[in-house]
Amino acid sequence: MLYAASAAVLFGLNASTTKVIIQSGVTPEQAVFIRSITAGVIALVWALIANRSELRVEKRLIPRLLLLGVVGVGTLQWAYSQAVVLLRVGIALLIEYTAVLWVAIIALLVFKERV
Repeated sequence: MLYAASAAVLFGLNASTTKVIIQSGVTPEQAVFIRSITAGVIALVWALIANRSELRVEKRLIPRLLLLGVVGVGTLQWAYSQAVVLLRVGIALLIEYTAVLWVAIIALLVFKERV
């Protein structure tokens, strides 16, 4: 319960805090870099303490994981920071959290995939 409450509070503070940080002169790219590095280090330390053996990855998957992490997550975080800067926070969050729905709609209508 403590983790869920902490996550909810931090989620609620994220967009407003990001907007204030960027308005103070930090670029969206710098904010994304700092946030991603900090989250990655915290997650790595947690994983090393909790279950080190779960961090093993086949060598052939490392390039794919790096690409997903740097391009996929990095682009998502950058776009989120840009949306927070350019739009009202509520609109930015609405766009972010309806993205899952848009992916399904595009997969169905554009790529003719079964959803």
